[in-house]
Amino acid sequence: MANVLDDLATRIATAISGTVGTNIFKTKMPVLPDAAVTLYLTGGLAPVKRFGSAGIEWERPSVKIDVRGAPEDTETALATSQTIFEDIAEIETEDLSGTRYYLSDPQQQPFQFSVDKQNRPTVGFNVILTKDKNA
Repeated sequence: MANVLDDLATRIATAISGTVGTNIFKTKMPVLPDAAVTLYLTGGLAPVKRFGSAGIEWERPSVKIDVRGAPEDTETALATSQTIFEDIAEIETEDLSGTRYYLSDPQQQPFQFSVDKQNRPTVGFNVILTKDKNA
């Protein structure tokens, strides 16, 4: 089974007509291209256990989704982030790459949080997911 970053990267590629490895990345924002999306696995929440049953029933990972725009292009970065935000918010009881996801819970609206030395804005948001435990 794929991990949560693989699952979301594939979904985001469809939502924004992007390509994983070309303009959608996992764990590290590359220097190029200017316009890029990067997903980072963050701490998440404690897993859910079922009473009377040993082990973990559901995992609750969290992911930070960053969208970097071309120089001086905050509007496009915000629009792309909003498209991703709305798509991810629709995840509810569906399979992504063979893993059942029960809920996505975006933690805030997309917001700008940095501008790099090349004047490229980065905007983003965080999401907590509830999903089956990976085998």
